[in-house]
Amino acid sequence: MLRRIQMSSQGGRWVCGPLLLALGLTVSCSSGHDQNSPAIYAAAIGEIQSYLTMEVQHGPYAAAAAYLAADEQAPVGADTTWPVPDADAQTPVLIAGEVYSYESWSWTSADQFTLLVTLDLHFRGDPGRANWREGHNNQFVAFSRPTPQTRWLMHFATGP
Repeated sequence: MLRRIQMSSQGGRWVCGPLLLALGLTVSCSSGHDQNSPAIYAAAIGEIQSYLTMEVQHGPYAAAAAYLAADEQAPVGADTTWPVPDADAQTPVLIAGEVYSYESWSWTSADQFTLLVTLDLHFRGDPGRANWREGHNNQFVAFSRPTPQTRWLMHFATGP
């Protein structure tokens, strides 16, 4: 079931992350989902929003190190200087990003599930260089964590 996230504009800026959690997203759960999945989905959307906010503020390497699975982070020893000192004007830089909508895709447990998420992304430079586009982008986001006491790690993909 697709859930569109309603956001309000305040002074030209979108208010989202904490507001979504405060309002309490409601999600219809299909069979096989945990009774707590609405709260889990709200927390997961909050994690995606925090990731996007961190990328805007600190760059993609810092955001990846904090939120993404190891295979989506820069290799150990790679230059993670941001912004790239010798970048040209077309280097894509995320300047705004919001979760627009989401849909439950697969559910194993609260520690392993996948959402199909539509992100509303805005860039300076050419987003095509990073396999994104201006505006709405659909991504599968897999969430996993070894124990409930640890943070989810996310994996972004164009397919399930």
